Amino acid sequence: MSKRLRNCFEEQFFDTLGDIAAHTRAELLRIPNFGTGSLRETEEILELFDLHLHETMKPSLRKKQRKWFIAKWMPIATAPKDGTEILACQGDYIDVVAWSDKPYGFFEANGIEMHPDYWMRLPGPP
Repeated sequence: MSKRLRNCFEEQFFDTLGDIAAHTRAELLRIPNFGTGSLRETEEILELFDLHLHETMKPSLRKKQRKWFIAKWMPIATAPKDGTEILACQGDYIDVVAWSDKPYGFFEANGIEMHPDYWMRLPGPP
């Protein structure tokens, strides 16, 4: 996810892909500094997780999408501790982290330690 897009979502307090998918294209385009390029990038990211923006789904699929997204998370105790990058969830906050033995724990790319509860493998390339 680009820094520009991440900043847009952080300013709107969107912490999860589910928060983003709950909105329509029109709602996202009203976010300051969020244009058609950001919208395209957002839809590509959601597609990696088989998620879609709210308006592009039939109502019967919305509930199924939420169940799928929740089902993919695993307890952090089962996460790899070999330096592999993973998606980690701490409360409503999600970021990419990797395990480090020195110092001991999960850390974001910027060096900030995270104490996640759940994790998920990163998706492969499209």
